[in-house]
Amino acid sequence: MIERIRRQIPYGEFDYQVLMDCLKDYAHPRDKVSDLLRKGHITRIKKGLYVFGEEYSQGSVSREVLANLIYGPSYNVFLHLPVCLSII
Repeated sequence: MIERIRRQIPYGEFDYQVLMDCLKDYAHPRDKVSDLLRKGHITRIKKGLYVFGEEYSQGSVSREVLANLIYGPSYNVFLHLPVCLSII
């Protein structure tokens, strides 16, 4: 099950709606989410925001992307962007 989900979600950070879309074929998808959390296949960052567990992550999670997902257009991202683009 988790391997199929991992193939459908190409990035490390995802929200509840993306996860529900991957689990739409299950009769009780919320129970599957609880099962994935309990087994450590996914980790809840906050309500509705998840990352893959260590075994299924493909590299490190982007702190900037997480900040933007948690806080909306994050001031932290705007500070980091010029450095990423080599403007500063």
